[in-house]
Amino acid sequence: MAICAQSKKDIDILLDPRLSALHPFVSSVGASPRDPTVVGLASLLELKLVARRHQDLADVVALLKPVSEGAYMELDAAVPLSLRPMLQGLRRDALEELALS
Repeated sequence: MAICAQSKKDIDILLDPRLSALHPFVSSVGASPRDPTVVGLASLLELKLVARRHQDLADVVALLKPVSEGAYMELDAAVPLSLRPMLQGLRRDALEELALS
């Protein structure tokens, strides 16, 4: 279990051999600007988007709920171009869930 510093939520991180080609070394995963011992939100979102497991996608929605529009734009820019459409769709889901609550 890891803690995402920007959202202060506990997040389960499972090692997945499919991701090893993307991030073969721990040093290649971006750290949080506030705490270098915690994975940064953009890197965490990228890993979860690449994994595409149902729980990972649900985690992305939960992580995006407290993110302001300005911060979201920074995250969107930090995620690889190929993953942005999926991130944008999950952002819409997060905003819809917020509107319903």
